[in-house]
Amino acid sequence: MDTVDKAECSRFRDAAELWLGDKSRSLKPQTIAKYRNLLNVNIYPAFEDIYIPEMTSEQLISYADEMRSRYSEKHVDTMLSAINSVLEYARMNGVPVMCRTKDARRTREAADAETGSKAEGFSAGSPEMRGNANGAGPGKKRLTRQDAERLKRHLERSGEPRAVGVLISLTAGLRLGEVCALRWSNVDLDNGWISVTSTVQRMQSGEGTGVVITAPQSKASIRKVTFAPEIAMTLRAAKQKASLDDGYVLSGGSGRIIEPRNLQRYFKKVLRVLGIPDVPYSALREAYIEDMLSRGVNVIILKEMLGVEQLSAEAELLVRQSYWMSTGSKELRKEVV
Repeated sequence: MDTVDKAECSRFRDAAELWLGDKSRSLKPQTIAKYRNLLNVNIYPAFEDIYIPEMTSEQLISYADEMRSRYSEKHVDTMLSAINSVLEYARMNGVPVMCRTKDARRTREAADAETGSKAEGFSAGSPEMRGNANGAGPGKKRLTRQDAERLKRHLERSGEPRAVGVLISLTAGLRLGEVCALRWSNVDLDNGWISVTSTVQRMQSGEGTGVVITAPQSKASIRKVTFAPEIAMTLRAAKQKASLDDGYVLSGGSGRIIEPRNLQRYFKKVLRVLGIPDVPYSALREAYIEDMLSRGVNVIILKEMLGVEQLSAEAELLVRQSYWMSTGSKELRKEVV
């Protein structure tokens, strides 16, 4: 890291811009674009013109609480991590830093601890463990198993290229961008696996944005995933219609990229047609996780299949729920016997 005069990075925005410029030498362009968007949309409106020596922990706590009312805990944690990196950059360049993002995170940790203690008191059949009408805890939208099965049958019957992409996310756990980047050359129908090697995303480019295909952010995301045997026939029929052997799955085998937001719109349309409550596209991946856990897949194997080194908070909750459901059922069987 190149050192700069502390006067140049005393104001938060100045420090953030210098920090991001320094990071651009070592991070991938898509990661820098995400940080840029995070700063512009979520962080600068609150801290842009504040001088770092004047920032207080109380300001950070208030900011984090406000963000929690609008965004997921995971996204708020990303914001706090970015703020902490900027503050650390300023500190290393001689700027006095009096606040700590740790103080803002303490509220989150306390909330997590409270959630955990409640989970330990759940019984296997309690409403809390079964979740809300969408199959999740309060405020979290998730596909129920019944709706996931209805969706799967509809997608199999459709055979439309975008339907095949959604089906792959539901039955193989691929992320939105990974499905959009998937080519038929990545799908091995004979051996029953899909090779995930790239992702599609819309990134900042000059004054506007553009769709780019890049390598996944982590090495763990480059992986081979087996798909369910029951969808092999649907995949084989779709590939036979492909215009190019190396074409994109979502565009019917052509060389045209279907960008993520277009696939999201298609997914929402299908939900409306089927009368399924609105859920985010990520609910497909969560439904896949839930299905794998119900089949007894080991958590370590599951992480490899998902292409992650650490499970998300939502996935951890599913693991915990699966554990309590299984242990609760065993205790119930003992009582009946």
